[in-house]
Amino acid sequence: MKGVIAQNTGEMPPRIHNLVELEKRANLQASPAQVELMRELARYYIETRYPDEVMGLAYSITHDKAGHVLRETEGLLEWVLSMLP
Repeated sequence: MKGVIAQNTGEMPPRIHNLVELEKRANLQASPAQVELMRELARYYIETRYPDEVMGLAYSITHDKAGHVLRETEGLLEWVLSMLP
């Protein structure tokens, strides 16, 4: 998404990790399902300085859930990359 922002504006993208905000700034017009996935992915983003939270998250994710999120994320990535030359 940052690549799309740079491509469309000619400027450096913001130094943020919020995918929903990046999608808005890139003007990608994501579907409601894609926005929900971005929100879900944000819940998994944990700063490495909080190792206790990482372990708690690791125990709460099942193999099936991780596989589902991975497949959905791959689709989201393909969609974003299609916006680049």
